[in-house]
Amino acid sequence: MVYGKLDPVSVESDWTAARREADLAGVLTAALDHATIAESLNELAPKQSGYQALRDELATLGAQAEGSVTRIPDGPMLRKGDTGPRIEGLRARLIELGFLNGDGSENGSVGFGFDDAVEDAVKRFQADAELDDDGIVGAATLKALNRGSQERLDQVRVNMERWRWLPDDLGRRHVRANIAGFSLTVWENSNLVRSHLMIVGKPYRKTPVFSAAIRYVVFNPWWETPHNIARRDKLPAFRKDPSSVNQLGFQVLDRSGQLVDPESIDWDQLDTAHFPYRLRQAPGPQNALGRVKIMFPNRHNVYIHDTPSQGLFAQRQRAFSSGCLRTHEPLDLAAWLLRDVPQWGRSQIDAVVATGKETRVNLASPVPVHILYFTAVVEPTGGVRYLDDIYDRDGRVLAGLNQSPS
Repeated sequence: MVYGKLDPVSVESDWTAARREADLAGVLTAALDHATIAESLNELAPKQSGYQALRDELATLGAQAEGSVTRIPDGPMLRKGDTGPRIEGLRARLIELGFLNGDGSENGSVGFGFDDAVEDAVKRFQADAELDDDGIVGAATLKALNRGSQERLDQVRVNMERWRWLPDDLGRRHVRANIAGFSLTVWENSNLVRSHLMIVGKPYRKTPVFSAAIRYVVFNPWWETPHNIARRDKLPAFRKDPSSVNQLGFQVLDRSGQLVDPESIDWDQLDTAHFPYRLRQAPGPQNALGRVKIMFPNRHNVYIHDTPSQGLFAQRQRAFSSGCLRTHEPLDLAAWLLRDVPQWGRSQIDAVVATGKETRVNLASPVPVHILYFTAVVEPTGGVRYLDDIYDRDGRVLAGLNQSPS
Protein backbone atom coordinates (compact mmCIF):
# COMPACT_ATOMS: atom_id res chain seq x y z
CA MET A 1 0.00 0.00 0.00
CA VAL A 2 2.78 2.44 0.84
CA TYR A 3 5.61 1.54 -1.51
CA GLY A 4 3.99 -0.76 -4.07
CA LYS A 5 4.74 -4.44 -4.51
CA LEU A 6 7.55 -3.79 -6.99
CA ASP A 7 10.66 -1.67 -6.84
CA PRO A 8 9.94 0.87 -9.61
CA VAL A 9 13.59 0.85 -10.71
CA SER A 10 13.23 -2.85 -11.56
CA VAL A 11 10.77 -1.97 -14.35
CA GLU A 12 11.54 1.73 -14.95
CA SER A 13 15.31 2.03 -14.68
CA ASP A 14 15.21 5.84 -14.86
CA TRP A 15 12.70 6.26 -12.01
CA THR A 16 13.75 9.10 -9.70
CA ALA A 17 10.52 10.23 -7.95
CA ALA A 18 10.68 10.42 -4.17
CA ARG A 19 9.13 7.40 -2.47
CA ARG A 20 6.08 7.63 -0.24
CA GLU A 21 6.68 7.56 3.51
CA ALA A 22 4.71 6.25 6.48
CA ASP A 23 5.36 5.67 10.18
CA LEU A 24 4.33 2.02 10.02
CA ALA A 25 5.19 1.31 13.65
CA GLY A 26 3.08 4.24 14.79
CA VAL A 27 0.18 3.28 12.52
CA LEU A 28 0.27 -0.31 13.82
CA THR A 29 0.38 0.80 17.46
CA ALA A 30 -2.62 3.10 16.98
CA ALA A 31 -4.52 0.38 15.07
CA LEU A 32 -3.91 -2.16 17.85
CA ASP A 33 -5.03 0.33 20.49
CA HIS A 34 -8.27 1.05 18.65
CA ALA A 35 -8.86 -2.37 17.00
CA THR A 36 -8.81 -0.78 13.52
CA ILE A 37 -6.30 -2.97 11.69
CA ALA A 38 -8.28 -3.21 8.43
CA GLU A 39 -9.05 0.50 8.39
CA SER A 40 -5.44 1.39 9.10
CA LEU A 41 -4.25 -0.64 6.11
CA ASN A 42 -6.67 1.15 3.81
CA GLU A 43 -5.44 4.48 5.15
CA LEU A 44 -1.94 3.64 3.91
CA ALA A 45 -3.11 3.81 0.27
CA PRO A 46 -2.18 6.86 -1.86
CA LYS A 47 -4.40 9.88 -1.31
CA GLN A 48 -4.21 11.05 -4.92
CA SER A 49 -7.61 11.37 -6.61
CA GLY A 50 -6.27 9.43 -9.60
CA TYR A 51 -5.53 6.43 -7.39
CA GLN A 52 -8.91 6.63 -5.66
CA ALA A 53 -10.73 6.67 -9.00
CA LEU A 54 -8.79 3.62 -10.22
CA ARG A 55 -9.58 1.79 -7.00
CA ASP A 56 -13.29 2.45 -7.61
CA GLU A 57 -12.91 1.27 -11.21
CA LEU A 58 -11.20 -1.91 -10.00
CA ALA A 59 -14.14 -2.66 -7.70
CA THR A 60 -16.61 -2.04 -10.53
CA LEU A 61 -14.73 -4.30 -12.94
CA GLY A 62 -14.38 -7.02 -10.30
CA ALA A 63 -18.14 -7.06 -9.77
CA GLN A 64 -18.89 -7.32 -13.48
CA ALA A 65 -19.31 -10.59 -15.26
CA GLU A 66 -17.15 -10.82 -18.37
CA GLY A 67 -19.45 -10.04 -21.30
CA SER A 68 -19.19 -11.56 -24.72
CA VAL A 69 -15.79 -10.84 -26.22
CA THR A 70 -15.14 -11.94 -29.79
CA ARG A 71 -11.36 -12.16 -30.15
CA ILE A 72 -10.04 -11.04 -33.51
CA PRO A 73 -6.98 -13.14 -34.40
CA ASP A 74 -3.63 -11.45 -35.00
CA GLY A 75 -2.67 -10.87 -38.59
CA PRO A 76 -2.11 -8.18 -41.23
CA MET A 77 -3.86 -4.82 -41.12
CA LEU A 78 -7.55 -4.87 -41.91
CA ARG A 79 -9.08 -2.22 -44.15
CA LYS A 80 -12.12 -1.49 -46.27
CA GLY A 81 -12.66 -4.11 -48.97
CA ASP A 82 -11.21 -7.00 -46.96
CA THR A 83 -13.23 -10.17 -46.38
CA GLY A 84 -12.74 -13.43 -44.52
CA PRO A 85 -13.04 -14.88 -41.01
CA ARG A 86 -11.12 -12.04 -39.33
CA ILE A 87 -13.53 -9.50 -40.82
CA GLU A 88 -16.45 -11.54 -39.52
CA GLY A 89 -14.84 -11.38 -36.09
CA LEU A 90 -14.31 -7.62 -36.46
CA ARG A 91 -17.97 -7.07 -37.30
CA ALA A 92 -19.05 -9.21 -34.35
CA ARG A 93 -16.78 -7.32 -31.96
CA LEU A 94 -17.99 -3.91 -33.17
CA ILE A 95 -21.57 -5.08 -32.55
CA GLU A 96 -20.65 -6.22 -29.02
CA LEU A 97 -19.12 -2.82 -28.31
CA GLY A 98 -22.12 -0.94 -29.67
CA PHE A 99 -20.39 0.70 -32.62
CA LEU A 100 -22.30 -1.35 -35.20
CA ASN A 101 -25.97 -2.29 -35.22
CA GLY A 102 -26.98 -5.79 -34.19
CA ASP A 103 -27.69 -6.71 -37.78
CA GLY A 104 -24.12 -5.76 -38.70
CA SER A 105 -25.06 -2.44 -40.29
CA GLU A 106 -24.59 1.20 -39.40
CA ASN A 107 -28.11 2.43 -40.13
CA GLY A 108 -30.14 -0.67 -40.87
CA SER A 109 -28.64 -1.38 -44.29
CA VAL A 110 -27.03 -4.77 -43.88
CA GLY A 111 -23.58 -5.10 -45.40
CA PHE A 112 -20.89 -7.76 -45.75
CA GLY A 113 -17.15 -7.75 -45.27
CA PHE A 114 -15.25 -4.59 -44.40
CA ASP A 115 -17.73 -2.13 -45.93
CA ASP A 116 -18.45 1.56 -45.40
CA ALA A 117 -20.46 0.86 -42.24
CA VAL A 118 -17.61 -1.11 -40.69
CA GLU A 119 -15.07 1.55 -41.64
CA ASP A 120 -17.19 4.25 -40.01
CA ALA A 121 -17.67 2.09 -36.90
CA VAL A 122 -13.90 1.51 -36.68
CA LYS A 123 -13.25 5.25 -36.95
CA ARG A 124 -15.70 6.01 -34.15
CA PHE A 125 -14.16 3.28 -31.99
CA GLN A 126 -10.66 4.66 -32.65
CA ALA A 127 -11.70 8.20 -31.75
CA ASP A 128 -13.27 6.92 -28.53
CA ALA A 129 -10.05 5.04 -27.69
CA GLU A 130 -7.82 8.05 -28.49
CA LEU A 131 -6.29 6.27 -31.50
CA ASP A 132 -5.71 7.73 -34.95
CA ASP A 133 -9.16 7.45 -36.54
CA ASP A 134 -8.04 6.30 -40.00
CA GLY A 135 -10.52 3.40 -40.23
CA ILE A 136 -7.70 0.86 -40.55
CA VAL A 137 -7.34 -1.91 -37.97
CA GLY A 138 -3.64 -2.03 -37.18
CA ALA A 139 -1.87 -3.48 -34.14
CA ALA A 140 -2.96 -0.76 -31.66
CA THR A 141 -6.59 -0.81 -32.79
CA LEU A 142 -6.68 -4.60 -32.74
CA LYS A 143 -5.32 -4.65 -29.21
CA ALA A 144 -7.94 -2.14 -28.06
CA LEU A 145 -10.76 -4.08 -29.76
CA ASN A 146 -9.71 -7.30 -28.03
CA ARG A 147 -9.57 -5.68 -24.59
CA GLY A 148 -12.19 -7.26 -22.34
CA SER A 149 -12.98 -6.78 -18.65
CA GLN A 150 -10.02 -8.88 -17.52
CA GLU A 151 -7.59 -6.86 -19.63
CA ARG A 152 -9.03 -3.64 -18.25
CA LEU A 153 -8.81 -4.98 -14.72
CA ASP A 154 -5.13 -5.84 -15.27
CA GLN A 155 -4.49 -2.39 -16.74
CA VAL A 156 -6.06 -0.74 -13.70
CA ARG A 157 -3.92 -2.85 -11.33
CA VAL A 158 -0.77 -1.85 -13.20
CA ASN A 159 -1.57 1.84 -12.99
CA MET A 160 -2.56 1.68 -9.33
CA GLU A 161 0.90 0.26 -8.69
CA ARG A 162 2.44 3.23 -10.50
CA TRP A 163 0.54 5.60 -8.22
CA ARG A 164 2.04 3.82 -5.18
CA TRP A 165 5.49 4.68 -6.49
CA LEU A 166 4.77 8.41 -6.37
CA PRO A 167 4.95 10.70 -3.33
CA ASP A 168 1.67 11.93 -1.90
CA ASP A 169 2.83 15.51 -2.43
CA LEU A 170 3.69 16.16 -6.08
CA GLY A 171 4.08 19.87 -5.39
CA ARG A 172 1.69 22.74 -4.72
CA ARG A 173 2.40 23.94 -8.25
CA HIS A 174 3.63 21.21 -10.54
CA VAL A 175 3.63 19.83 -14.07
CA ARG A 176 2.76 16.27 -15.09
CA ALA A 177 3.59 14.83 -18.50
CA ASN A 178 1.87 11.54 -19.28
CA ILE A 179 3.85 9.85 -22.03
CA ALA A 180 1.16 7.29 -22.90
CA GLY A 181 -1.50 10.01 -23.01
CA PHE A 182 0.53 12.43 -25.16
CA SER A 183 -0.58 15.11 -22.72
CA LEU A 184 0.95 17.64 -20.35
CA THR A 185 -1.09 18.98 -17.46
CA VAL A 186 -0.47 21.81 -15.02
CA TRP A 187 -1.67 21.55 -11.41
CA GLU A 188 -2.06 24.04 -8.61
CA ASN A 189 -3.42 23.26 -5.13
CA SER A 190 -4.60 19.84 -6.38
CA ASN A 191 -6.59 21.46 -9.21
CA LEU A 192 -6.01 20.98 -12.93
CA VAL A 193 -5.42 24.46 -14.37
CA ARG A 194 -3.97 23.83 -17.86
CA SER A 195 -3.75 21.02 -20.41
CA HIS A 196 -1.43 20.83 -23.40
CA LEU A 197 -1.07 18.35 -26.26
CA MET A 198 2.34 16.70 -26.29
CA ILE A 199 4.67 14.84 -28.65
CA VAL A 200 6.83 12.13 -27.04
CA GLY A 201 9.75 9.93 -28.01
CA LYS A 202 9.52 7.37 -30.78
CA PRO A 203 9.21 3.73 -29.66
CA TYR A 204 12.92 3.22 -30.39
CA ARG A 205 13.84 6.50 -28.61
CA LYS A 206 11.60 6.23 -25.60
CA THR A 207 11.06 9.19 -23.31
CA PRO A 208 12.26 8.13 -19.84
CA VAL A 209 10.15 8.21 -16.66
CA PHE A 210 11.56 10.47 -13.95
CA SER A 211 10.94 13.54 -11.76
CA ALA A 212 12.90 16.79 -11.70
CA ALA A 213 12.40 20.53 -11.10
CA ILE A 214 11.88 23.23 -13.74
CA ARG A 215 14.38 26.01 -13.01
CA TYR A 216 14.56 28.28 -16.05
CA VAL A 217 13.12 29.05 -19.47
CA VAL A 218 15.02 29.96 -22.64
CA PHE A 219 13.34 31.96 -25.39
CA ASN A 220 14.69 31.78 -28.96
CA PRO A 221 17.03 28.94 -27.96
CA TRP A 222 19.99 27.72 -29.91
CA TRP A 223 19.78 23.96 -30.41
CA GLU A 224 22.94 22.21 -29.34
CA THR A 225 22.34 19.07 -31.34
CA PRO A 226 23.02 15.91 -29.29
CA HIS A 227 25.91 13.99 -30.82
CA ASN A 228 23.89 10.82 -31.47
CA ILE A 229 21.22 12.84 -33.34
CA ALA A 230 23.94 14.66 -35.29
CA ARG A 231 25.41 11.31 -36.37
CA ARG A 232 22.26 9.31 -36.97
CA ASP A 233 19.84 11.94 -38.28
CA LYS A 234 21.62 15.05 -39.49
CA LEU A 235 24.64 13.48 -41.21
CA PRO A 236 22.45 11.38 -43.58
CA ALA A 237 20.34 14.48 -44.31
CA PHE A 238 23.42 16.60 -45.05
CA ARG A 239 24.85 13.89 -47.30
CA LYS A 240 21.63 13.98 -49.29
CA ASP A 241 21.50 17.78 -49.48
CA PRO A 242 24.64 19.64 -48.28
CA SER A 243 22.95 23.00 -48.87
CA SER A 244 20.46 22.21 -46.09
CA VAL A 245 23.17 22.90 -43.48
CA ASN A 246 22.97 26.63 -44.16
CA GLN A 247 19.31 26.64 -45.16
CA LEU A 248 18.30 25.18 -41.78
CA GLY A 249 20.56 27.56 -39.85
CA PHE A 250 23.14 25.05 -38.61
CA GLN A 251 26.65 25.90 -37.56
CA VAL A 252 29.44 23.32 -37.69
CA LEU A 253 32.19 23.39 -35.05
CA ASP A 254 35.32 21.29 -34.76
CA ARG A 255 36.54 19.61 -31.58
CA SER A 256 38.26 22.81 -30.44
CA GLY A 257 35.02 24.78 -30.81
CA GLN A 258 36.08 26.65 -33.96
CA LEU A 259 33.53 27.30 -36.70
CA VAL A 260 33.98 25.25 -39.86
CA ASP A 261 32.66 26.30 -43.26
CA PRO A 262 30.11 23.55 -44.11
CA GLU A 263 30.88 23.97 -47.82
CA SER A 264 34.44 22.84 -47.11
CA ILE A 265 33.23 19.49 -45.75
CA ASP A 266 32.82 16.39 -47.92
CA TRP A 267 29.81 14.99 -46.06
CA ASP A 268 29.89 11.71 -48.02
CA GLN A 269 33.30 10.88 -46.59
CA LEU A 270 32.29 11.24 -42.96
CA ASP A 271 31.81 8.13 -40.83
CA THR A 272 28.71 8.01 -38.58
CA ALA A 273 30.71 6.04 -36.01
CA HIS A 274 33.36 8.79 -35.74
CA PHE A 275 31.55 12.02 -36.59
CA PRO A 276 34.16 14.70 -35.78
CA TYR A 277 31.95 17.79 -35.58
CA ARG A 278 29.53 19.47 -33.24
CA LEU A 279 26.31 20.93 -34.64
CA ARG A 280 24.19 23.75 -33.34
CA GLN A 281 21.16 25.41 -34.90
CA ALA A 282 20.51 29.14 -34.64
CA PRO A 283 17.18 30.53 -33.39
CA GLY A 284 14.63 30.95 -36.12
CA PRO A 285 11.47 29.53 -37.69
CA GLN A 286 13.16 26.23 -38.55
CA ASN A 287 14.88 25.70 -35.21
CA ALA A 288 14.04 22.22 -33.87
CA LEU A 289 13.23 23.66 -30.43
CA GLY A 290 10.93 26.37 -31.78
CA ARG A 291 10.52 29.56 -29.77
CA VAL A 292 11.13 28.27 -26.25
CA LYS A 293 12.62 25.47 -24.19
CA ILE A 294 11.68 24.76 -20.58
CA MET A 295 14.59 23.40 -18.62
CA PHE A 296 14.76 20.96 -15.70
CA PRO A 297 18.38 19.72 -15.53
CA ASN A 298 18.55 15.92 -15.62
CA ARG A 299 20.96 13.20 -16.68
CA HIS A 300 18.77 12.26 -19.68
CA ASN A 301 19.07 15.71 -21.28
CA VAL A 302 15.28 15.66 -21.70
CA TYR A 303 13.30 18.89 -21.59
CA ILE A 304 10.06 20.50 -22.78
CA HIS A 305 10.15 22.65 -25.91
CA ASP A 306 8.23 24.16 -28.80
CA THR A 307 8.36 22.71 -32.33
CA PRO A 308 8.09 24.12 -35.86
CA SER A 309 6.17 20.97 -36.86
CA GLN A 310 2.80 22.12 -35.54
CA GLY A 311 0.87 19.85 -37.91
CA LEU A 312 1.88 16.80 -35.86
CA PHE A 313 -0.43 17.88 -33.05
CA ALA A 314 -3.40 17.06 -35.28
CA GLN A 315 -2.61 13.35 -34.89
CA ARG A 316 -3.79 11.39 -31.86
CA GLN A 317 -0.77 9.07 -31.56
CA ARG A 318 2.15 11.47 -31.27
CA ALA A 319 5.35 9.47 -30.71
CA PHE A 320 7.61 11.40 -33.08
CA SER A 321 10.44 12.96 -31.04
CA SER A 322 13.93 11.81 -30.15
CA GLY A 323 13.01 11.65 -26.45
CA CYS A 324 12.25 15.25 -25.47
CA LEU A 325 8.70 16.54 -25.00
CA ARG A 326 7.36 18.87 -27.68
CA THR A 327 4.40 20.82 -26.36
CA HIS A 328 1.53 22.68 -27.96
CA GLU A 329 1.13 26.34 -26.91
CA PRO A 330 4.42 26.34 -24.94
CA LEU A 331 4.50 30.13 -24.54
CA ASP A 332 1.31 29.94 -22.47
CA LEU A 333 3.00 27.29 -20.32
CA ALA A 334 6.08 29.51 -19.98
CA ALA A 335 3.89 32.43 -18.90
CA TRP A 336 2.35 30.30 -16.16
CA LEU A 337 5.78 29.17 -14.95
CA LEU A 338 7.07 32.77 -14.89
CA ARG A 339 3.95 34.18 -13.26
CA ASP A 340 5.84 35.16 -10.09
CA VAL A 341 8.78 36.72 -11.93
CA PRO A 342 8.34 40.53 -12.12
CA GLN A 343 7.84 41.98 -15.63
CA TRP A 344 7.56 38.60 -17.33
CA GLY A 345 3.93 38.50 -18.37
CA ARG A 346 2.78 37.26 -21.75
CA SER A 347 3.28 40.63 -23.47
CA GLN A 348 6.93 40.73 -22.35
CA ILE A 349 7.41 37.13 -23.52
CA ASP A 350 5.98 37.94 -26.97
CA ALA A 351 8.23 40.99 -27.25
CA VAL A 352 11.35 38.97 -26.42
CA VAL A 353 10.40 36.18 -28.82
CA ALA A 354 9.97 38.77 -31.57
CA THR A 355 13.61 39.89 -31.16
CA GLY A 356 14.91 36.45 -32.17
CA LYS A 357 17.63 36.80 -29.53
CA GLU A 358 18.28 33.95 -27.09
CA THR A 359 17.10 34.99 -23.62
CA ARG A 360 17.19 33.02 -20.38
CA VAL A 361 14.76 33.70 -17.53
CA ASN A 362 15.01 31.95 -14.16
CA LEU A 363 11.84 30.92 -12.33
CA ALA A 364 11.10 32.62 -9.00
CA SER A 365 11.25 29.15 -7.44
CA PRO A 366 11.64 25.65 -8.92
CA VAL A 367 8.46 23.90 -10.10
CA PRO A 368 8.38 20.09 -9.84
CA VAL A 369 7.85 18.22 -13.10
CA HIS A 370 6.91 14.54 -13.25
CA ILE A 371 7.40 12.60 -16.48
CA LEU A 372 5.02 9.67 -16.01
CA TYR A 373 3.60 6.69 -17.85
CA PHE A 374 -0.08 5.99 -17.15
CA THR A 375 -2.20 3.85 -19.48
CA ALA A 376 -5.40 4.13 -17.41
CA VAL A 377 -6.29 7.71 -16.59
CA VAL A 378 -9.22 9.51 -15.03
CA GLU A 379 -11.17 11.87 -17.25
CA PRO A 380 -11.78 15.41 -15.88
CA THR A 381 -15.51 14.72 -16.20
CA GLY A 382 -15.23 11.34 -14.47
CA GLY A 383 -14.73 7.82 -15.74
CA VAL A 384 -11.55 6.00 -16.69
CA ARG A 385 -9.99 6.11 -20.15
CA TYR A 386 -7.78 3.22 -21.30
CA LEU A 387 -4.78 4.19 -23.41
CA ASP A 388 -2.52 2.33 -25.79
CA ASP A 389 0.61 0.97 -24.11
CA ILE A 390 2.83 2.61 -26.72
CA TYR A 391 6.13 1.48 -25.16
CA ASP A 392 4.91 -1.99 -24.08
CA ARG A 393 5.68 -1.21 -20.44
CA ASP A 394 2.54 -2.59 -18.79
CA GLY A 395 3.49 -6.23 -19.26
CA ARG A 396 6.55 -6.09 -17.01
CA VAL A 397 4.60 -4.44 -14.21
CA LEU A 398 1.74 -6.93 -14.53
CA ALA A 399 4.14 -9.88 -14.48
CA GLY A 400 5.66 -8.56 -11.27
CA LEU A 401 2.25 -8.06 -9.66
CA ASN A 402 1.21 -11.61 -10.59
CA GLN A 403 4.40 -13.18 -9.27
CA SER A 404 3.98 -15.07 -6.01
CA PRO A 405 5.97 -13.72 -3.04
CA SER A 406 9.24 -15.59 -2.57
